Amino acid sequence: MLNLHELFSVICAVSVGLGILFEKRLSMQPTIALLITSTLVTTGIYFADIHFLNQVPTGILNLPFEEIFLSYMLGLLLFAGAIHVKADNIKNNQVEIALLAVLSTLLSIGAVGTAIYYLAQLISIPFEWIDCLIFGAIISPTDPIAVLGLLKELKAPERLTTIVAGESLFNDGVGIVVFNTLCAIKVGSGAPSFWSVSASFITMGAGGIGLGLACYWLLKRIFRVPLTFTQKIMLMIAFTMCGYEVAELMHISGALFVVTLGLTTNHLIKKSADKMIIFSFWEVIDEFLNLILFLMMGMITIQLSDQIEIHEVYFALASIPLIILSRFICVKFSLESANIVKKQPKNLDIIISWTGLRGALAIALALSAPNLDENIYHTLLVITYINVLFSVIIQGLTSKPLLKWYLNGQTSKTT
Repeated sequence: MLNLHELFSVICAVSVGLGILFEKRLSMQPTIALLITSTLVTTGIYFADIHFLNQVPTGILNLPFEEIFLSYMLGLLLFAGAIHVKADNIKNNQVEIALLAVLSTLLSIGAVGTAIYYLAQLISIPFEWIDCLIFGAIISPTDPIAVLGLLKELKAPERLTTIVAGESLFNDGVGIVVFNTLCAIKVGSGAPSFWSVSASFITMGAGGIGLGLACYWLLKRIFRVPLTFTQKIMLMIAFTMCGYEVAELMHISGALFVVTLGLTTNHLIKKSADKMIIFSFWEVIDEFLNLILFLMMGMITIQLSDQIEIHEVYFALASIPLIILSRFICVKFSLESANIVKKQPKNLDIIISWTGLRGALAIALALSAPNLDENIYHTLLVITYINVLFSVIIQGLTSKPLLKWYLNGQTSKTT
């Protein structure tokens, strides 16, 4: 009889094979293909109802999520996204990115939390304000990986690619800082006053960025010594994982540390051959970790399926349009604010809003949320998973025609 990790390895292998098949035959982006195939695999396990397979969801539900995801996987995921973006491009579009990543994300957390609170009251879901705000922090950050692939394929302007990537990278950091702060309040280890939360947010954010710049300075000096691409990758992994742990021990943002380190490390890779190999390595890391998280979330949903009530499903489905509308309003407000400094292209708010997908980060945060009340925790997992499914599959599959429409409109204006 196979044990848990052996069964999960087989499930991963099957999911990867199907994902590649979907990607090639149906011309899907890798992230979208992997989510669809992982959903199909977990659904197949559920309906097959084979005894030895049923131990996988049970075993996964008992894993220490906070230690696994926030201590090991999250840093690698964020670095993998950040290293593909040039810091100089971020600097040239800093106004839009700062407003989208900070202002829009904070507004979205508040707007989503408020909308979910009143929706929960309507459907008799026992969510408190803090639970709704935690969900807002989980679902507001976006994942750029799938959309960046589309932008590259469609040869989109560098400015659009930078804004999409920059917003996604930094709103991850902002969302995680807010998530950690709210979770501390939830478990009773933080004072829920405005000033204490604001001070914590600023201190954690500034500290994370400062540590990231300090580690970049050290890494830059190490890279002056002739190194192979293997040695460079090993150093990046070591700095990412060790630095993330140091940041958490210092009670500063490990997420913003990793994003800062990834952005600044980008221009340390000078040779084109090194760039191809190193960037490909981090793409593989990102896709595989996405697959692991998608599979784990699907398995947990199977385990909890007998406890899910129909009104929780209605709650999750009703939350989808509220979240999309909240994001659109917050993005539009932020871009209108940026318009005062620099004129923004028409319909950019639609593109940013719709192509900002929710992915592995949302799942990782949901799994790591405080489990003080099992019913609330299970409902949180259900609404997160359904929103991620909708975002990656529906929004992801419709992003390509939407981007084509937008790019064609931009081209016609210049001719």
